Amino acid sequence: MLHSLAYQEPSPFAGQRVLVVGSGNSAVQIAVELADVAHVTLAARTQLHLAPQRPLGRDIHDWLTWARVDQLTLGHLRRLLSPRTVFDPGRYRAAFHAGKLDQRRMFPRFMAGGVVWPDGQEELVDAVIFATGYRADLDFLRGTGALDGLGEPVQRLWVSRTVPGLYFVGLSG
Repeated sequence: MLHSLAYQEPSPFAGQRVLVVGSGNSAVQIAVELADVAHVTLAARTQLHLAPQRPLGRDIHDWLTWARVDQLTLGHLRRLLSPRTVFDPGRYRAAFHAGKLDQRRMFPRFMAGGVVWPDGQEELVDAVIFATGYRADLDFLRGTGALDGLGEPVQRLWVSRTVPGLYFVGLSG
């Protein structure tokens, strides 16, 4: 078992049965990459929602900038976009349709060497990768005026709008 943070590349999993837990970008990216060398199942509590990375021939980020979504705080942006939306660069949906990997509802429990699915079916797996997300720990900024009431950075394009000289490097802009 490992978290997606520790995952580096698919070759150590060649020929194995791998369970990837999660339904976000990291989970799908890892699952599709692994599907070239392993038997992969993606387990998630919610249904996977794929959206094209390049609708109408332009990158989604261009559209978001055009719509001025880049000026919203992270809290507002999270309410606007579903956290379950995965932007597909073109190969994710194809991998699912080609049967290279499958998706199942989250398993309720582990058993020795595997998992038990909601229907009671037991399945042995060689590896489990938890791609359950990352969350920035910004609690140390509470009380500085850098965060809004939801604990989200008050920023635009990584620059704090409330604390001069503060930048949010590595966070969504």
